[in-house]
Amino acid sequence: MLIPIDSCFLASESGSPMKTKDFYSVCCLTMLALLLFLPLSCSRGRTINTLSFPATPAVSTVERFALVIDPYISMRDQPGKDGITISHGRRGEIYSVSGNRLVQGDKTTVLWINLGTGWVAESSVQLYSSMDKAKTAAALFE
Repeated sequence: MLIPIDSCFLASESGSPMKTKDFYSVCCLTMLALLLFLPLSCSRGRTINTLSFPATPAVSTVERFALVIDPYISMRDQPGKDGITISHGRRGEIYSVSGNRLVQGDKTTVLWINLGTGWVAESSVQLYSSMDKAKTAAALFE
């Protein structure tokens, strides 16, 4: 697009002249529309405190096995620090995973794993895709 200094017309790519006043009007309207919609796209919404993943292999822990890696764990009746202890586990024990859930804490998000007998933080276990792999890893703790 060419803007001649001594003319009040702009040459568009198609070659037809366009008045400078019309061009600036279109630019101003475009900028106004952008300024009106910008605050809407950046507004603060609600935060998500808990997420449950669908049963897809990419993010699911279902049909997996958890090997306890901490010396001693407390399994809770619900995910999160508010759950009460209902069972215990020891290093080297293997459990079948029956679910998972992300729980938002004060400043962190923690993945909790359901071992069937209770919920534990993901940092207390290692997940394996088969029982054989979990047993092989458990042998290292003996």
